[in-house]
Amino acid sequence: EGLRTATVRSRTPVRLLEMDRKTFETMLQRWPGIAHDMARLLSQRLRDSENATLSDLREKNRQLAEAFSELHRALQGMVQKDRLAQESESRFRLLVEFAPFGILLMEFDMGVEYVNPRFTEMFGYRLEEISDIHAWHRLAFPDPDYREKMISLWEEDFVNGPQVGKVSDRTFMVYCRDGSKKITHIRSVVMDNGKVLMSYEDITDRK
Repeated sequence: EGLRTATVRSRTPVRLLEMDRKTFETMLQRWPGIAHDMARLLSQRLRDSENATLSDLREKNRQLAEAFSELHRALQGMVQKDRLAQESESRFRLLVEFAPFGILLMEFDMGVEYVNPRFTEMFGYRLEEISDIHAWHRLAFPDPDYREKMISLWEEDFVNGPQVGKVSDRTFMVYCRDGSKKITHIRSVVMDNGKVLMSYEDITDRK
């Protein structure tokens, strides 16, 4: 048989006895109480080990259950937030779709994401004709000097120091697709997501 090793700690001085297996078995036959005590001690240690393992498993199961509950609550919150965001976006789209003034929505990177039907009705340009805000400026302000002035004011409002929620009011002469011109009151605001919402009101008849 192979060799065995063991570590023993004692609170009081002890005497170490060394014996072979045959001697040990003989001793157990002469004093069976020793075998009983050893079996009882081993059984107790097994029970203690099993209880510790079960306790550890219960604690891990509890932690997993709590983590799952937190994840479930977080997912519910995300679903609710996403649903509210979708409802809010639907209401926003409905409002701008039927707004009595032109609407242009500019992305953070200057791309034009959306123009509403009234915008196309006022100026004659469709979304596919306006790849970004610079393309729109070239169409709306064909005179280079006037366009430069307009862009300078626009950059002052939004490029150099935009503030979320702050409304900028400007009035410009906007050229339409058919060559006509409209005096247009332009209101612009930076939204929380970094996009810029611009409304265009034709005030030509008021001048």
